[in-house]
Amino acid sequence: MITYKSPAGEFSILLPLSPQEPVTESVPTAYGPMDILRSTAETPNALYETSYGDVPGSGAIDDSWLTSSGNSRLQKSTLIERHDVKLNGTLGSAYTAADDEYYWSERIYFVGRRFYRITIYFPRSGCNWPPHAAAILNSFRTTHAKS
Repeated sequence: MITYKSPAGEFSILLPLSPQEPVTESVPTAYGPMDILRSTAETPNALYETSYGDVPGSGAIDDSWLTSSGNSRLQKSTLIERHDVKLNGTLGSAYTAADDEYYWSERIYFVGRRFYRITIYFPRSGCNWPPHAAAILNSFRTTHAKS
């Protein structure tokens, strides 16, 4: 396990290996287009993904983002479990879901206007929760100033 630090993303996380360079994807939101930077690290049995982006604008962010109810991937999957989590006092959401090919577990946080998502995917065929998955999800830390 290595500690990956993202100075631009202002976070650190344990990963089984160094992730690829971030890829930027522009996604439409109710607040305007948002650039999401996504990094992945892949092992033979799992895909580890960290994503972050700044929500445009200055108004309040709708709490539904924490439930991922608008997440099209989750809408097409079976929700297995969901619960609230906290990161240094900041409310977040954790859930596990499955689609036809994968099980996946995800954490979502907002720190100020910054959106963070940590996801671990693993194939249904093996049905093996990756070793250290909980440690990886629980290792996420941010240095982003809360606003």
